[in-house]
Amino acid sequence: MKHFSQTFREWLRKNPHAWYALLFPAYMASYFATEAIVGENADYWVSYLPLDDKIPFLEWFAPIYYIWAFCLLFVGLYLLFKDGAGFKKFMIFLFGGMFASLLICLLFPNGQNLRPTVFPRENFFTEMVQMIYSVDTCTNVFPSMHVVGAIAALGAVFHNRVLRRYWLPAVILCILICASTVFLKQHSILDVFGGIALAVPLWLLVYREKKTAPQEANSSEQNG
Repeated sequence: MKHFSQTFREWLRKNPHAWYALLFPAYMASYFATEAIVGENADYWVSYLPLDDKIPFLEWFAPIYYIWAFCLLFVGLYLLFKDGAGFKKFMIFLFGGMFASLLICLLFPNGQNLRPTVFPRENFFTEMVQMIYSVDTCTNVFPSMHVVGAIAALGAVFHNRVLRRYWLPAVILCILICASTVFLKQHSILDVFGGIALAVPLWLLVYREKKTAPQEANSSEQNG
């Protein structure tokens, strides 16, 4: 055990970016606190657009909704061990968006009333949806954290030399995850728009290209 502890401390010393993983427990604590403050019995603003009434309930999207967490885990673990700088940016993007979403929910309590009271069908997928409903309230929905997380993972894929090879499947999966939130009646389409509006500026901020100062550029050329 002592050997493991020493090895782990040495690994942390060589990989300081790993400390950014502590944002995860901090976020989870904040999430449950927000859920307790803005619960289903709270007085909240209803997130809704007329377009929501045109979107059918499709339980077959349940597996896609679940895949979201595994996508974040896979991208996070890959970057943690293979791309320290990429991991740092991914954590800042992901949890920056998550914390911003929670802050919006605290300042402007919101929820949705789109969930079906009775499922149109009974099957394995509706049981999966029922499980989602049982652990996740219909409050704190705007902006959609599923959308923010999916776009954060997509940004990490696009900015990693290896993962970039799979950009097309990543884009398709990102779109499907966003779609799953409305087809399962977990979110209004307005929440999706809100998630995109929050994620895009974060993408531009986190992955902005740093301009090299003219003096530094000239110095580099002379040294080269």
